Amino acid sequence: APKRALQISPLFTFPPNPIKILKWLPGYLLPWNVLFMASAVVFWHFLLPDVTTMQHLAWGWVLQILAINMAAIFVFYAIFELRLYVLRRQGTRFKYNAKFPDDTKSAVFLFKRQSLDSLVWCFGFGVPKLHRVITGTLRTLSAEILNARANVECAKDDQRRVALNASDVFSNVFPLTIHPDIRLSAAELVTALQRKLGTPLSFILNFVGKPIASSGNSHKLKVDSYGKNVAAAPGVKGDHFRTTHDALVTFTTGLFKDAGIVSRGGGYGSVKGIFSKCIDQSNLPESDQSALNGILPDSFYDGRAVPRIAGFQETKLHDVASLGEFKTLSTQSESVEDRARRVDPDIEKAAAELDRKYPGSTVLEEKRKYGKDGKYLALVSGSLGNLSSDFSSVVDFIASVQTARAIHWHTTSKEHLFRMYRRSLVSSLGLFASRLWARHIHDRFRDAVVTSTSNVPNFPDPDREIVRNFHSRARRSNRFGSRQTRA
Repeated sequence: APKRALQISPLFTFPPNPIKILKWLPGYLLPWNVLFMASAVVFWHFLLPDVTTMQHLAWGWVLQILAINMAAIFVFYAIFELRLYVLRRQGTRFKYNAKFPDDTKSAVFLFKRQSLDSLVWCFGFGVPKLHRVITGTLRTLSAEILNARANVECAKDDQRRVALNASDVFSNVFPLTIHPDIRLSAAELVTALQRKLGTPLSFILNFVGKPIASSGNSHKLKVDSYGKNVAAAPGVKGDHFRTTHDALVTFTTGLFKDAGIVSRGGGYGSVKGIFSKCIDQSNLPESDQSALNGILPDSFYDGRAVPRIAGFQETKLHDVASLGEFKTLSTQSESVEDRARRVDPDIEKAAAELDRKYPGSTVLEEKRKYGKDGKYLALVSGSLGNLSSDFSSVVDFIASVQTARAIHWHTTSKEHLFRMYRRSLVSSLGLFASRLWARHIHDRFRDAVVTSTSNVPNFPDPDREIVRNFHSRARRSNRFGSRQTRA
């Protein structure tokens, strides 16, 4: 056994002792750390394949690296095996067990010899596989334990429970990344972050329990510490849901426009004429006119004449003209996917009913001419910045078009270029949705809760009117997230 006790490195002692550190450095660097650093340099410059070669997945360079690693492991450990176990230069010094494994054969090992057993399992990928299984199992168990504890501790806190269960690739963008074109004000940042973490909203705490002003016979709600009721209360003046809805339509359609894809919706033109020739609207009663307006799409995207990438899987937007229906979901009793699944059946039902009531109309037939399998794109945004799966299809489609247009101007692989564009689009949509709902709550709070200007939280006043204009315009000012047209 070692004769000296383990000592703490002088680097971690306080107060620092420069003389001790200088005396300690040679023993720390020589010989092993210098050997490891030198071997890393040799591997990188002389043994590993060129970086440009490894940009494209292929069996050749993968097997080359595997062979190099096997050779390095064999040489490194064979030196120790030869010196310590074959030649036995140190004898039994530093051995906790004085016996040598190969002196006595044992059925515990393959071929009854430990050295051969070690070789077989080492080069048979036993250690890497075991490592992956153990670490993977530990991560899974840790996640399950953490989630179970969080759900138990937050059982009476709907906001935190939803925050735990409603995360997706879009909602997880915030606050883990930033985007140069999506900027949150200080107030928006604090609100969005507190909603993401499931903590009470600091600006609203002094108003908890106050009534939320609403019109008519709307259900009366009071302010809660998480802003749920402020976000969802019915009958609040200001048409905030329409503002939020139109902003999302405009922003998403803008992403199509920036990629050079034919599209309409929001601030980029109306799509209300889709069913104009399918039914005589001159004598429709108000109820049926309302039903027809309810099935009108929010956006139109033409995926029939876009550039393609050979070998890439196509999305549901390729080869068809698609209609998009946007929904903003403030309630947390229903997931965005559940809401998205109801969109197309509801439209089909309403279209079929109009056709039944007005013989000769072809609303349902016209509707089924658009989209993959005649279905609308169900683009639903939850109040925590979580988006429905059709947004992922939108992102994949736009990224593939951008990649096809830009691939000839880049030396990188098409896969890498696609991932780059996709990451940018996910960041844009995720951050925009988080900011949008923070503004939604701020605007409704001003209009429905605050009774005097003296107790208004410190929101930037110019922001409110500019945001309203921003929601209804196709192009945004630089202050609120303009996006330059990309290649």
